Amino acid sequence: MSGHCLFRCLFQRQKLDSDTLLTSVELFLRSVYDGEEHGRFMEKLEARIRNHDREIEKMCNFHYQGFVDSITELLKVRGEAQKLKHQVTDTNRKLQSEGKEVIAMEELKQCRLQQRNISATVDKLTLCLPVLEMYSKLREQMTSKR
Repeated sequence: MSGHCLFRCLFQRQKLDSDTLLTSVELFLRSVYDGEEHGRFMEKLEARIRNHDREIEKMCNFHYQGFVDSITELLKVRGEAQKLKHQVTDTNRKLQSEGKEVIAMEELKQCRLQQRNISATVDKLTLCLPVLEMYSKLREQMTSKR
């Protein structure tokens, strides 16, 4: 059994304790270095390493581009959020200013209502004045006849 085949067979087993695994790896490495397969093993190992390196690089590039895209999107969102914040602040300032005018108009409305009520009261009292004068004269006459 060649070293490479031995190595593959060892790792296909379900359960190996650490001592058995270590012994098996030692046997495999010894068979590779002692046999004629050392160069072939190193070539396959290097090819596998290069393959894994390419896969890692692809994965990193893919995720890096996603990262860059996310950062770019966040920068756009930040700019839009700042614009929105300025708009909200400006709208709030305008609303506060308009609110002051509305409050002033409400106060003016209250003053005019009071003015109308006072004027109506004066008009009603003016209408009642002749009756009150007659009542006053009547009392005087009643008091003087006594």
